[in-house]
This record gives sequence, structure tokens and C-alpha cells, in this order.
Amino acid sequence: MMTHEELLEITQKLDQPFAPEDYKERPLPGGDRWLYVSWQKYRERLDSVCVWEDSYSDFSYPDDRCVVTCTITIGGHKRQGVGSVPLVEYSKSGKECSRGTPEDRAVAQAFKHAAEQWGLGRHIDDQAFLTRYLRQYHDGRPVAYSRKNQNQYTMPRPQKTSTQQQSQPERQGNGQISRDEWLKLQRSN
Repeated sequence: MMTHEELLEITQKLDQPFAPEDYKERPLPGGDRWLYVSWQKYRERLDSVCVWEDSYSDFSYPDDRCVVTCTITIGGHKRQGVGSVPLVEYSKSGKECSRGTPEDRAVAQAFKHAAEQWGLGRHIDDQAFLTRYLRQYHDGRPVAYSRKNQNQYTMPRPQKTSTQQQSQPERQGNGQISRDEWLKLQRSN
């Protein structure tokens, strides 16, 4: 069994942000976007940091859902996560839009939740942090800071030329522009 210090070292390595290109965007209702990382990237991170093992409970199907528990074991220590997804997913217009089987979706969700117990992807809930992190790498994808600030999008730092300086919108002191200004910039590019 691993010592507390060894587990702490592994957890710190797992807790590091992913490479900027590993983050994908998912649209949210109201026009916001959410950055996430696929479960395959979680698995790759685990593979690169430590020896690990996963196991799954039997599937259960309460209330038109598929539920499974994933256990990830590292150095004799176990952490669990639950995956619970609807058997069938529908769009707002009522069309079926499920991707993969409910079992596949539940396993992926349970795996990510168990991996998060080891530190993987915990930072993803802090979308403001991700925005700052991606800006360091000049990743220009706009990201909403949060649902309550849905009209505030971060923008990449532009490389200004003398002609661009005149056409840039006035930015707020925190490096943000309004959603309308962002949309105008996107249409002009």
C-alpha cells in the first residue's frame, strides 16, 4: 500500500490542468459555453502518472435512468464515482438525441466522477480559472465566466497593429468585452 506522501504526490500530478488543445467546448442554454475534457484524456493522464485499476458495479435502471458506479484503485486505495444518465436523451424540440448506449454514457460519466475524486479535472468547474489558463497559451476560444456573467466573454490578447488599434472596441478594465462586441468582432473576421 502506498504511503500518504506518495498518494499526495500522485494526486498533485493528476490535478494539473490538461494541455490547452485537450479542452473542448459544449454549448449551454442561453448561449454560454462550457469547457470540458473527454474521459479518454482522463485515462491517458492516469496512464502517464501511475498504475491504476478500474472496476464497475452492475447496471441498475431506476426511473428511466442507467446507473453504474466506477471504482478507481491506485496503490491499494479506492475512490468511487457514480454515473447516472437518462435511457434516452431528447432535444428541446423533442427529438431523440442520445449518443451511444445509456450504459456507455453512464460508464464514461462514472469514470470521470471517480477520476475527479483523485484530483483529475477538478479545476474544470472553475471556468474563470480555465479562461485565464487558456489565455496564457493564446487560446482564443471565448468562454463565459459563469452563468451569472453570461454576457462577459474573455478574448485573446490581439497582436495590435497601428490600423487595428483604431478599430478595437473599448475594453473594460478587466480585459473583457461585452457579448455584443464579441459577436461584432467574430462577424468581421
